Amino acid sequence: MFNAASKLYFAVAGAAIVLGFGYVIFTSDRVGATALVFAGLGALALGLAAFALLPPDPLLALTAAEPRSADTTDVARGSAWVPAAAVAATLAVAGLATERALFTFGLVAGIVIAFGWLGQVWREHPSWTEAMDQRLHDRFVVPMVLPATIFVLAGIAVISLSRLLLAVSEKAAPLIVIVAAAGILGLFYVLANRNVGRQALATLAVVAAGLVVAAGVAGAIKGGRHVEAHAPKGELGIVAKDVQFDLKELHLPAAQAVELQFVNDDQVQHNFALYDKQGGSVLFQGPIVGNGTTIYKFTTPPAGTYFFQCDVHPTQMEGTAVVATVTNKKPGGTGSTGGSTTSESTTSTTAY
Repeated sequence: MFNAASKLYFAVAGAAIVLGFGYVIFTSDRVGATALVFAGLGALALGLAAFALLPPDPLLALTAAEPRSADTTDVARGSAWVPAAAVAATLAVAGLATERALFTFGLVAGIVIAFGWLGQVWREHPSWTEAMDQRLHDRFVVPMVLPATIFVLAGIAVISLSRLLLAVSEKAAPLIVIVAAAGILGLFYVLANRNVGRQALATLAVVAAGLVVAAGVAGAIKGGRHVEAHAPKGELGIVAKDVQFDLKELHLPAAQAVELQFVNDDQVQHNFALYDKQGGSVLFQGPIVGNGTTIYKFTTPPAGTYFFQCDVHPTQMEGTAVVATVTNKKPGGTGSTGGSTTSESTTSTTAY
């Protein structure tokens, strides 16, 4: 017979392994998926050890010996999990047509709702006893569900406030932070010095959470304030924004080792590549990178006129590179660089 510890470990193992495979499918991140799968395998090993070494839960025998009601009719009751499941399914379906993040959120919410709904069904069954309810509370809700819930709620609050602060002006953002911090401290002071009922506390928590989420949604709909991306002065650089290069003509020094600062201000991948002509031979091809700043190191070709493009969006992002001999002048300015086959590239992990 499985004891409570082995059941818990097996459940965690199954959830971690399933999430790992789902994570790699939707994000292509093998590192995170591998970590989830190995965590699941570790939980599986602990479950097997608990099953082999720990005795069956004595409360099971005690519960079995307790007198039970003769009426074992399992009557379905109304549940708030039903509309919640409908909302999660709607978000997941909408995410299939819009953004992957929305689909992932709907899927995770659906899994959480399914576990909550299943727990309600167990508790409503006539065979459920107060001893089983207390054991579930002490061994699952307090050590696992409660910390996870606090972590999720804190994350939602941080993300929602960050969306709001990015949507307002730079002068208003610090004022909003001060007012929010003062309100939180004042609320905690009142709760610590007054005897507040559980129902009133729950109502207050729901209202506060609703306000925070609503503010975050409003900020996300409005969008973040505009921040102009640019290469620092005195450096060779080019910016990719809205699937366009900020420059259509690049002026480069001839036959010199240069460093090109490439700023990708989009959420899609780009690169910088230099060709001898449009559709011709490649002289330099930078690696394809995501959002952030990348430093391309290479040697420019001889003086002449060349063609550059983004290999991911060649028809939308292109331009002319004018390479000229420069005397007694270091490469600089706000232009951009290209390169040759003798080049190398290094990528910076700093987000822009």
